Amino acid sequence: MFEAWRENTKAPSILNQTAFSDETRPWFAQVDVTNWSPWQFSYRRHMSSPYGHFLGACLGETTANHPFPSHVKSAMLEYYRCKLEMQPTYFEIEQAVNGIYRAYTRMMIPVPGQQGDATDVVYAIRYTAEPSSVPE
Repeated sequence: MFEAWRENTKAPSILNQTAFSDETRPWFAQVDVTNWSPWQFSYRRHMSSPYGHFLGACLGETTANHPFPSHVKSAMLEYYRCKLEMQPTYFEIEQAVNGIYRAYTRMMIPVPGQQGDATDVVYAIRYTAEPSSVPE
């Protein structure tokens, strides 16, 4: 993902890059960051997951309408940072959301529009541990 970004930063959508196969494409997500308010970023695409795919219903919705406010606040800051710096970002994350514990890495890349500003942030995740239920 990083190499595709570095080689072609003018791509209208990194999701259309030939570097990504049909097998890997489902693990990519895309957030529209054209609005200057991080609360108004919207989800264009979210990867499906056998581990609590809870963002499917958020497609087209803004971050302000995300069902898990504590989760979205940190993600929003990550999207915003990637947008402003126009540089890839990498995070190692451990969290419990909606009763599911997840440990994973996330890499985000900005997608520039016609003016050179980021219009989208595309990201992929890799689980570093099997997700599990959080004991109640």
